[in-house]
Formats: sequence, C-alpha cells, structure tokens
Amino acid sequence: AVIVGAEAVSHAAAGTVRAAGAEVVALVTEPARAPAAPARTLDARLRHRTPVLTGTTVTELLGHGRLSGVRVRHRDGRTAILPCDTVVFTGDFVPDHELARRGGLTLDPGTRGPAVDGALRTSRPGVFAVGSVL
Repeated sequence: AVIVGAEAVSHAAAGTVRAAGAEVVALVTEPARAPAAPARTLDARLRHRTPVLTGTTVTELLGHGRLSGVRVRHRDGRTAILPCDTVVFTGDFVPDHELARRGGLTLDPGTRGPAVDGALRTSRPGVFAVGSVL
C-alpha cells in the first residue's frame, strides 16, 4: 500500500495496513518536511523500513481494472513508479479556504487555512477557526 500523507493519522493508517498483513511501500507527502513528529518518521524509516517521501506528490494511479501502482513526482522533477495494489489517502488535503479568504481572514501560508493564534483566534475579532478546513 502507498499511504498519501505523513501526518500522525497517516502513520496510524500504516500501522493498520501492516496489522492486516499488507506491506506499506511508502508514505508520500507534498511538504518538504513530514508533518508528523520526527520520532514517528524515524520509526517508519528505521523500524518498519518504510520510505517517507517528502516533497513528493502522487500524479497518477496506474493499472487497468485493478491498481498496479502509482506514479509520483518529486519536487526536483524526477518521477518514479511505486508498485502497489492499494492507496490510502490520509492527509495532504488542500483546504478550501474560499470562505476564510472572502471573510478577510489572514491565511496561513503553510496550511493554506485560516491563521490562528494559540487560542484559535483568527485575524478578525470574534472569529475562531478549529479543525480541518476541507
């Protein structure tokens, strides 16, 4: 299986896939740094021997009638094919920030969602943002 995302939920999904007896070929994530805690990424790479491909996107699902692999593109333009029969989408979603943008909220360039402080306040008084914006 290829896991799209490298967040905490992605690592949990990889564990579930392994517990079911399947192999995890790689965790693939667009950000240049895996968003999960460094210890989780190190655990995936060393203990489970699972590559965590950062700066990488899945560009194509391959196969006819049945998945046989995915094509990925690395940030430097290189492409590769990862053989697999399963893809688990767990993260790396691009938020739909249209409402926040139209509402004049400051957007976080890293998450592309509303920017918040430690109390989840946005740039507009009385407006809070909590959870994922999808």
